[in-house]
Amino acid sequence: MLCVGGAAILGRMSMSRIAVLRPGALGDAVLTLPVLASLSAAGAAVTVAGHALFALAVECGLAAARIAFDDARLLGLFAEGGSCGLFTGFDLAIAYGSADSSVAASLRRSGVRRVVQWPSHPPSGTHVVAHLLGALEAAGLGTACRAPSLPPRPAWLDAARAWLGSQGLGGRFAAIHPGSGGRAKRWPVERFAALAQGLAVPTVWLLGPAEEGDAEAHDVGRRLGVVAQGLPLATLAGLLASCSAYVGNDSGVTHLAAAVGAPTVALFGPTEPAVWAPLGAHVKALGGPKAGGFAPVPVEAAADAVRLALALKHPR
Repeated sequence: MLCVGGAAILGRMSMSRIAVLRPGALGDAVLTLPVLASLSAAGAAVTVAGHALFALAVECGLAAARIAFDDARLLGLFAEGGSCGLFTGFDLAIAYGSADSSVAASLRRSGVRRVVQWPSHPPSGTHVVAHLLGALEAAGLGTACRAPSLPPRPAWLDAARAWLGSQGLGGRFAAIHPGSGGRAKRWPVERFAALAQGLAVPTVWLLGPAEEGDAEAHDVGRRLGVVAQGLPLATLAGLLASCSAYVGNDSGVTHLAAAVGAPTVALFGPTEPAVWAPLGAHVKALGGPKAGGFAPVPVEAAADAVRLALALKHPR
């Protein structure tokens, strides 16, 4: 997890209550896990507002509580002159997002003693995790964890095994996620198909809301393996932790795969791996704008990387 003794670095914060407000999708939440881990490692009680992924972080002990951003109790934060009683008496709030200071003002009116407002998007050349951790430095705190880690809980693994069993799978397999939130960030589906045909293990094709209308991805997945779509987030995390290798585009699922410990091959086109690549001991990033985008990522190069990943891990 690239963590060191949090209490020694941050000082004793066992009486501190800290709120972290992090809007965004799955990948944004995963990339924020080192912030939560650093604060919690020092003994702070962290309440995080954001994606459902943070509920899994609570299960792992990385935060004390999670609030969804669409929770009606938060409405006061976004109203002119508003406030929110949920954060009364909090020692610190870290609010990620735009430069609009209205949320920060609402948090102060709510009784938060100190508010740090921090942009979500990193400056050029800075990895997004390092950028997000900069909010802790701005608050006068140190950093205990520098890579996202979400150790899978037994219940997640049990749910994944049950689903895999229902599909006739019980041994080693590779997970493939051909989608992404942006079309330009997708390695061609036909290359994923060729890659899958060259592997010596079954494949599970992970399709999300962004691939709902992608008939080609569904057809290839059904033809070459098993399609997983609409799984509960905890089951998806367990499935990723159970796979022998994972390959996917620059997406939230790819970040989640790395965070739960899957040997991960991440394929980059227009986005820069130096800024957006998943972090982890067994992550291989291919492509990216400085390397010429997807063009110099042939099927065999990606397949070789997946085969190396397969050699790293046996199923849980």
